Amino acid sequence: YMLTSLARLICSALRRTDMVIEQREQGRFIVLSPETSAENSAMLVQRIQAAAVEHLGVNVKCGVASFPDSALTFDDLVHQAENRIQRVTAVEQTHTNTNGSGPTHSDDIDELQEAELAPSRAES
Repeated sequence: YMLTSLARLICSALRRTDMVIEQREQGRFIVLSPETSAENSAMLVQRIQAAAVEHLGVNVKCGVASFPDSALTFDDLVHQAENRIQRVTAVEQTHTNTNGSGPTHSDDIDELQEAELAPSRAES
């Protein structure tokens, strides 16, 4: 149910030219947004994340990689997005460990946001 709801939510945020690929084994969705700037990708990620929390009660980790700036092949783009998600997670964990207040949206985290989506339960 959750993955179907998340897929619908993602699709509602996209343009007609965008495409969503579900990778069920990895528990993620990949959004392909042709001719989209890094700034517009970041805005898309923020819309999806806000909608996921508001409508589904889940946090969504995102990673963005752009062609040709980040990589030249699909597999390399996915790998770059995965690396950025891992770095965001590491920054969040470091921040949580140093002050105990939980993740923030610091410049480090905002800078690393990307377009690969994986759901995780929201904290109450």
